[in-house]
Amino acid sequence: VSCSLDSDAPIIVWKLTDLAQRNHNTLNILCNPYKILGKTEHSSTVKGVTFDPAGTYLASSGDDPAVCIWRAHDDWGLEQKVNDGIFQTYDLEQLSSQTLFRRLSWSTDGTYICSTNATVKNKHVASTISREGWSVSSTQSAAAGAANLVGHKQPVVVSRHCPKLLDASKQVEQDNNDDDDPDYATLVALGDKRGFVTVWSTRKSRPIFKLQCSESRCTVTDLAWGQTQKRDDMILLVSLLDGTIVAIRFGVPSELGRVLSASKQKRVFQLRYGLDFDDDTGLGTRKLFVGDSSGPKLVENALQLALEEQEEEEDE
Repeated sequence: VSCSLDSDAPIIVWKLTDLAQRNHNTLNILCNPYKILGKTEHSSTVKGVTFDPAGTYLASSGDDPAVCIWRAHDDWGLEQKVNDGIFQTYDLEQLSSQTLFRRLSWSTDGTYICSTNATVKNKHVASTISREGWSVSSTQSAAAGAANLVGHKQPVVVSRHCPKLLDASKQVEQDNNDDDDPDYATLVALGDKRGFVTVWSTRKSRPIFKLQCSESRCTVTDLAWGQTQKRDDMILLVSLLDGTIVAIRFGVPSELGRVLSASKQKRVFQLRYGLDFDDDTGLGTRKLFVGDSSGPKLVENALQLALEEQEEEEDE
């Protein structure tokens, strides 16, 4: 999925399987848009998109200001539009001086979206949108599963979740049966308009890391997580508007803590969404997981429910 300042095609969904089916010897391959979203729902330019790791939704962020949640299946229609007063509004003259980036990020476990360019009590924050009801915490009300990350003096323009979950269980519990519900934390990095970067854990109320990455105090344009080959250390790449790339290395487990095992990370998706992966990396093809009924699952499509009911009938 991609977004642009084009009002006629603000959000384009591309079907990459069409490319895989074509002749690889062809030098010039043109891919037509699969879906175009946001032409009427967003009243201003769209500056950020992110996919739900469970594959059910995608989210977009614009200068409306609003975050739109889209169904990534069936009619690809609008599921919810979030503009509950946490996003600062600008007039047309002010928009020219605002950031070109509103890179929101879906959490690694799919439970919330970390949105950028939010303000609460005149403080610049990154605000999380809970998957349960697509709610946010504002000055008027507090929402379950939603929080505001306060720690930047300038607008937060980029958020990026680490693809690995952190193991939040005690050392004694680490050898327990993998069938138990894993105890974990998500990790997210934020970048602001003056080059500051912070890293947050859902188990901490304050950032676990903060650094000024730009000597000229220019804006962060993007963030990306990676992992070293020889060790399990994590790398955070920071892209700045002046063309600088900053690489920050975090020791595992010395600085970030223990990383949740691949089998337990798969278990999170099995328990929450009834989904399974075809490999242990968590990046393979998703498929419905109906071989276990040890705990409740969030049913988000009719096919999953039908397969689970069929399995129960066969067991009886």
